[in-house]
Amino acid sequence: MYQNKLIKIIGKKAYDDAFKCIKDIINNNRLYLDRFTEGSHRPNRQKITLFLASWCKLIGLNPEDYREWLIDYCVDVLSAISSSKPSQIRHSTKSIIKYIHRSDVQFICNCEHNILKAACSKDCPIYEKMHDIYLFNLEEKKKLIEKYQNVSSDVTTEPVPVIIPRKKKYKEQFDKAITLIKQYLDKGYTKQKIAVMLNEEGYKTSTGYEWKLSTITRIAEKNDWIPEHKKRNKKDSSEKSAFSAKKISIRKKYKEQFDKAISLIKQYLEKGHTYNEIVTMLNEEGYKTSAGFVWTPNILSNVVIKNNFIYEHKKSKNKKN
Repeated sequence: MYQNKLIKIIGKKAYDDAFKCIKDIINNNRLYLDRFTEGSHRPNRQKITLFLASWCKLIGLNPEDYREWLIDYCVDVLSAISSSKPSQIRHSTKSIIKYIHRSDVQFICNCEHNILKAACSKDCPIYEKMHDIYLFNLEEKKKLIEKYQNVSSDVTTEPVPVIIPRKKKYKEQFDKAITLIKQYLDKGYTKQKIAVMLNEEGYKTSTGYEWKLSTITRIAEKNDWIPEHKKRNKKDSSEKSAFSAKKISIRKKYKEQFDKAISLIKQYLEKGHTYNEIVTMLNEEGYKTSAGFVWTPNILSNVVIKNNFIYEHKKSKNKKN
């Protein structure tokens, strides 16, 4: 199944020339887990995905060429050795493909010592190169083990110095700085100015760093510290909000009759009535403005301008001109 899909992607010839280990992995839906003895290390889903993705990169495929093919393979086949859900496997596979193509990760099979114990052939075009890399890595691993063993044997019984946690080290002066921040805010200093003053006085943050505007802001918000002048502004803002709400309530109360008054104004203007005549008629008929006041020529003028009312004699005059 996945063999045929891969052939469609890279072509029959390219698949025939593919490494023996790759063919073995793709054609084996059981992953040959019986090759591993009990207790021996078995590869996980991520390592196998890295193996296949790095090979795809090696033969010149772009991520969009093989992404769906590899995702389907991982979901259908590799889910057998994974506890992740299909959606998690899809996401993980996409991430691995991005990582392979954005980094310097190279395809390294380790020849007969490959992670899946897949079939290997010395006739493979990269066998010699891969074998040299395997031997080199093996030698480096041995050197690291030896170095670690030598270091371990040189360990003396000298007492280990006590390391004081950073937050504990700076706690006392940090608490003083917190008190100063509150005082400076109440005096009306800006957060930027407070940061400068604390640094000049030698105070440090809880982890020993210099004070910054963002640090002061975070502490002020955490403790809900509002400077006195801002508290006053907040009170004024609340009063304004209450006034606005009352204003909206009044407009709502007079809305229906105000809309009728607007309609009448348009009719009166079209009949040629003056502002004073219209104001008199509206007040006599009991109509109020949107705020509940009696009509005046000035208020009427504003309404006419706002609604772009042009009465008939002016329309005729403009038309003649």
